[in-house]
Amino acid sequence: MSTLLSPTDDPSRAPSWNSVHAAAMELLPRSLRLLGVAEPDVDDLAQEVLLAAYESLDRFDPAYPAASPPPPQAQRASPAPRPRPELPPARSHPDAAPAAVERLQIEARLGAVLGLGITPGPAAGMTLSFGVRRPDWSIAVEGRGLVSLAQEVEAMALGKRAFTAAALACHRGRTLFACGVVTAGVVRFVPRDPWNVLSPTQPLLGIGSRFGSAWPVSDRWSVSAYAEAVWIVADAVLRRQRDGSEPPPPLSWSSPPIGAALGFGVTATY
Repeated sequence: MSTLLSPTDDPSRAPSWNSVHAAAMELLPRSLRLLGVAEPDVDDLAQEVLLAAYESLDRFDPAYPAASPPPPQAQRASPAPRPRPELPPARSHPDAAPAAVERLQIEARLGAVLGLGITPGPAAGMTLSFGVRRPDWSIAVEGRGLVSLAQEVEAMALGKRAFTAAALACHRGRTLFACGVVTAGVVRFVPRDPWNVLSPTQPLLGIGSRFGSAWPVSDRWSVSAYAEAVWIVADAVLRRQRDGSEPPPPLSWSSPPIGAALGFGVTATY
């Protein structure tokens, strides 16, 4: 077993070596044992560590690099520092995703309708509408054609048809919707003997509301059903006249104050 180096007698090395030797004698054997060095080899390995430390004392300068700048060759050889790229300013809420832009959608709807009060007797027909929509509102124009299911008025055969156009402005929920409706159109009477109708075509104007529900079946398609009530502002009037020289002709039918409709349809969204 080797004998550990003792503090040096060299006056130039004494202060530095004595401090290193004292610290090493306290910590080095214990550290070597913790690292798993066998007990017979602890003194020999500590001797080698102390010898290497003793030989490096001449090159050790405790004031470097704070007290002396690097040599001029090193200054010339070192490359100029690269400029740091400018980073964009941090967002106030980095986790908040940008708001999605709401895209204007186009809707086309085809449906069936049952109308009450627009013609003498109930009338059935088809509707076709086109409009634009955002998630919570929509506007549309709708065309409607109706044929009366009642073939007689006052026990006399008479054909009745109605053609209307409506403008709708709707507020939309997830499935429910409510609309304001303005409708205008004509009611056409097709007389048969012995009828003589004074004005076969009568204008019709009304305002009202529509309430319904829509159920999506895919990303593009949905089905809907609704009920509608319309206050008839300008009503259609049917007057029977056997002879045009008989004034005034008797009143045979006029539109009721309130008209109603029940409908359902299929809507495509683009």
